[in-house]
Amino acid sequence: MFGRRIAQLNELIREAATRHGVLVADLAGKHYANDRSIYSSDLMHANMRGHAVIASSTVEYVSELIRNKEGAL
Repeated sequence: MFGRRIAQLNELIREAATRHGVLVADLAGKHYANDRSIYSSDLMHANMRGHAVIASSTVEYVSELIRNKEGAL
């Protein structure tokens, strides 16, 4: 049930971002999204390692956007 609710929340966030022209570094489908070692004991919030993984993935996403625009923002 929790996973389904998170999926619904993620979809609402994607829809709102699209409506408002906001980019989203959507990490839900990444291989590490279900890795328990990146979450705190409540399994809802990222721990220190999780925040590092999220930050790294976000930098990769932004780098890819820049490369796709041939270096121009």
